[in-house]
Amino acid sequence: MNIFLILILAALVITLFNISSQRKKTGRKPPHRAADTGKRHKEKSPAPSHAKTQGGEAQRKAFLESYPALKEVSYTSLAEGVAPKSTQDLSPDVIEAVKEKISTIKPIPVNYLKLMNLLRNPELNPGEITSVTVTNPVFSARILRAVNSAYFNRPEKITSVGRAISLLGYNSVRALVLQETLNNVMPQEQYGDADVYSKTWAHSAVVSVCSGHLGKNIFQFSEYELGTMGLLHDIGKYFIHMLKSVGEGSTESPLMIREEQQYGINHACLGSLVAENWQLSDSIVKGIEYHHHPAFSPPEAIPEPYIRQAFIICLSDLICKALGYGANDDEKLPIRNEYYEMFNMQPDLQENVTPRLIKEIEKAHVTVQSYIQTQ
Repeated sequence: MNIFLILILAALVITLFNISSQRKKTGRKPPHRAADTGKRHKEKSPAPSHAKTQGGEAQRKAFLESYPALKEVSYTSLAEGVAPKSTQDLSPDVIEAVKEKISTIKPIPVNYLKLMNLLRNPELNPGEITSVTVTNPVFSARILRAVNSAYFNRPEKITSVGRAISLLGYNSVRALVLQETLNNVMPQEQYGDADVYSKTWAHSAVVSVCSGHLGKNIFQFSEYELGTMGLLHDIGKYFIHMLKSVGEGSTESPLMIREEQQYGINHACLGSLVAENWQLSDSIVKGIEYHHHPAFSPPEAIPEPYIRQAFIICLSDLICKALGYGANDDEKLPIRNEYYEMFNMQPDLQENVTPRLIKEIEKAHVTVQSYIQTQ
């Protein structure tokens, strides 16, 4: 009997122990405490990503309000059916005469050609860029004077060429290489109005920055490859006055058409032939040739592999002119809607510009201006 009672008591103890353990596992806190915890967790959670995006967009729009020229662009009107020629539209006689003339242009000096090639992918070889630069004492001295100029107002003097290149940025250094290249290959008597060419160079420098930025962020292209195309897009303007005049250009026509009327070729075609003569890549040659076509012709007028490059340079050219960084002409040609639709973009220039891009454009322009003062 005693044994029986002991067994019953043992069973009760085991049962009570299991019930107590189960309660501990299923809920250590009262229900209303769980609700409080959820509330505190909600308060500590970060703001939704879309709220951050809206805040960033508001800041972007507020910044761009100080650049109303991007919103109120005075476009040059174009007559229907007017379009510039490409090289395949030129007569063999014109091409032969032009090639004969540009064959007299000196080749790019070896060091400058090497620098231009290195600057197409600079992040892989920054040390080599510095090494090649310091082999040219005149160029190195001008870079140092530019980075230490009053335009930048640096608190301490920069004495290292490598540091100067880093501070100026690869896009700006590429623009300086172009100017030194032109100084070496252009016959001085062909320079004509120095102010006009300085303005063209400054325009090319900012288009280079803009092209690299848009190419990278919209199409995931190499920033520096597109930057090179943008830098050289107006290279033909430096050499077009070497050609023999064959007529008078109508003042009512766009610049490209006036050039064809006067010289039998426009600066874009001429620039592509110069780039080809310098043995630059096909993408650069064709990017130069077609960079105005998106304002005149539908996408099918451009060979398919080069449509994006031509559009990027054309858009960059337009943005920079709208911001006041034009060349010797101030034509703002509207880009055809087919291109914006093709790439799912808005034709509003403000929609394609960021505060960071504008700051990079302004820096490139300041760099060129400071460099001009060293010459």
